[in-house]
Amino acid sequence: MTRNIENLVFKGGGVLGIAYAGAIEILENEGILTQVQRTAGTSAGAVAAALISLGYSSKEII
Repeated sequence: MTRNIENLVFKGGGVLGIAYAGAIEILENEGILTQVQRTAGTSAGAVAAALISLGYSSKEII
């Protein structure tokens, strides 16, 4: 069964938010990030969500 992931939500985490770059890289490698239509987040998660929405890659985020 294949599921499309349309929403990504990131929680805050202060300096630990940099770990989102690794998670985003996995989503890119698996072709999941292209399915995403909406992103949201709080604090550091909001920064990650904004960067994804603007089209930044995991490499650019780091």
